[in-house]
Amino acid sequence: MSQDINILIPDGESTWTINVIRCLKDHKNYHLHLLSKTTQTAARYSRHIKSFSTIRGTDQLLEINKMIRLLKIDLVLPIAEEMSKFLITNKNYLDSSVKMILLPDLKPYLTAINKKHLYNYLILNNFPTPKSQVLSISINQVMNDMKYPVLVKPLDSKGGEGILRFNFERELLSYISSSTHNEELLIQEYIDGFDIDCSVLCENGEILTYTIQEEYLSSDVPYAPQLGVSFVDNSDVLCVVSRVLKSLNWNGIAHIDLRFDSIQNEYKILEINGRFWGSTEASKAAGVNFPLELINRSLGFSLSKNKYKNLIFIKHKGLLKKPLKLINFNFIRNNTDLCEICQDPLPTLYRFKKWFLRKLK
Repeated sequence: MSQDINILIPDGESTWTINVIRCLKDHKNYHLHLLSKTTQTAARYSRHIKSFSTIRGTDQLLEINKMIRLLKIDLVLPIAEEMSKFLITNKNYLDSSVKMILLPDLKPYLTAINKKHLYNYLILNNFPTPKSQVLSISINQVMNDMKYPVLVKPLDSKGGEGILRFNFERELLSYISSSTHNEELLIQEYIDGFDIDCSVLCENGEILTYTIQEEYLSSDVPYAPQLGVSFVDNSDVLCVVSRVLKSLNWNGIAHIDLRFDSIQNEYKILEINGRFWGSTEASKAAGVNFPLELINRSLGFSLSKNKYKNLIFIKHKGLLKKPLKLINFNFIRNNTDLCEICQDPLPTLYRFKKWFLRKLK
C-alpha cells in the first residue's frame, strides 16, 4: 500500500508516543503529525515525525479540528487513555473528513480503564480477579475477611505508581488512619504466583491479533514495568482475555495485566489498559506491530497474518543487568531497542536530561 496517509497524534506529550513512532518509522507513506499540550516533550525531537504543534488555546476540540483541516489529516491516532476518552466522547464533533482509529464505545471504555468499575464488572460477570475493596475518602473501614498481604493501589495510577504492600492488618490500618489520601484507593489481596500480560487488537469483541508475555527482567522499582519480557504461548490466558473483551464488545487495542494464582491454579485479571503500552516495541520485535495493524485495520486494509515468535526482549535500561548480551550483536539488533535509539537518539537523550536534572534537585 503506497498511498500517502497523514496521521495526527493529538496527545504527543504521552509517555508511549515515542514507542508508537518507532513502530511506524519504516512505513514512509504514513506521515506522523504530533499535537501536544506541552512544548517540551521527548517525541518532538524524533527524526521520524513530519510536524510538531502545541495546543495554544483552551478548546482542545477546536485545536484538533484546526490541525485536521490544516494538515489534511486522514486518521486520528490517540496514544493514551485520557485522549482516547476525549475522542470517544466527542467523535460526532470531529471534522467529517477524518477517520478515527478503532475505539470502544464510551461505557465499556470507562468500565475497563477504572480499577473500581472494572473490579465490579468482573465480579458481576463471574470473571476471575483478586478479591478487592474500594476505600473511599470518607469510609476508612476495611473488610474483616481480607487475606493478607494486600496491595493498595490508587484507582487512576499507571505503570505501578503509588502501589504499596501491607503484610498485616495492623500495618494497613495504621496507614489508613495516618493517611490524608484525597482519592479512592483499591485494596487488593496479594496473589502468590507470577504476572503475565496479554496485548490485543480487537474488532467488535473479537481478537484479531495478540501477544502474550511474561516478566523476564524486573525493574529495581517495585511494581514498575518490566525491563525485559519473554513472549510465550498460553491458551488459558488467551481464553480468559477473549471472554472478557467479547463481553465488553471491545474495539481497538488493549493491554491486559493478569496474575497466575498458584493456589487456585487460574489466571486472574488485574487491569485493562485501553492504550499503548511500554512493551509495544517488544511486540513488534516478536512479530506483531500493533500500531501498524491498528492503523491498517482502521483504514479498512487487511491485517498481516504474522504469528508472534517466542523470544526475549530487553529494554536498553535492562542491558546493564545482562552485560553479556551486549557482546551479542544479533541479540542487540533483534531483541532490544538499542538500535532504534541509535537511529533516533534525541528523544532518549531528552529523557535522560530530564532525569538527570531531577536527580540534581
